[in-house]
Amino acid sequence: MTRLTLLAAFVVANFLAPTDPTVVAEEIPVEILRGPVHEDNGVVSYVLRSPFLHGESRVQILRPDTPTNRILFLLPVTPWPGFEEKWHRLGSGMEEIVKHGYHNQFHFNVVVPDFPVHMPWFVDHAEDQARRHETYMTHVIVPLADRILGLSDPVRDLAGFSKGGFGSLSLLFRHPTVFHAATVWDPGGIRQPYDIHKNTNLSNAAGSVAQFQSYRLESSIKRNVEHFREKRRVALSGYSNEKFLQNLRALHRLLDGEHIPHAYSEAVQVPHRWHAGWLAHALSALQQLEG
Repeated sequence: MTRLTLLAAFVVANFLAPTDPTVVAEEIPVEILRGPVHEDNGVVSYVLRSPFLHGESRVQILRPDTPTNRILFLLPVTPWPGFEEKWHRLGSGMEEIVKHGYHNQFHFNVVVPDFPVHMPWFVDHAEDQARRHETYMTHVIVPLADRILGLSDPVRDLAGFSKGGFGSLSLLFRHPTVFHAATVWDPGGIRQPYDIHKNTNLSNAAGSVAQFQSYRLESSIKRNVEHFREKRRVALSGYSNEKFLQNLRALHRLLDGEHIPHAYSEAVQVPHRWHAGWLAHALSALQQLEG
């Protein structure tokens, strides 16, 4: 077992200080239980234990053939391990990247974090200290990826659909100096009311009405809106069905209402799956933001 200790003071100084002044300087332990494990497809994986999550977690990393300082955090939809039926039905983001060579086509280091036990909404639970998905991303995955990839000041982008689409937007708007841009397709959680009895939705992930309200995209946008009015940092690139189309249009109206420039398209309508063909369009939209 390898024990990798990251200093929160380092994390605060380099990543979180502008948006999270409540973080104090303390050691943040990350135990690498297994890894690096090199797979035949070029993916390198690590199995981790963190105080911010229940159980073991995994992170997968894929480098392009030519070195780059860009990192794409590709956010999952379902927990790992477990939920095999959903994995089979929805597919794998990393598998799509490898299959089509998107890491080389779009020139990213690709990082895919996994989350055990609970559905990943990328928020911190109000009471459960081992269910802090946002903190896990910003305090563990970001600095760990930087260190493994040997990068000191990378450009960090986010991509995902469904819960991962919501998480991409939430992390970008809440941490605009940590992440550079987000591209999403078929995002979830946009129009949901608070309902603690639905155990896979944002209400359950937040754990309280107050926590839920703080993570609504309206709240996250307003806290840092000045970071998003000068240039486009968000791309919205399609939907799967009428429910998600209404989510997409509501999000479009929200961004317009806050005078946030963004790329918007309803052109890509395909099934709610990683392997439905939308990912290339989303990554192209992200590339055009930066071009």
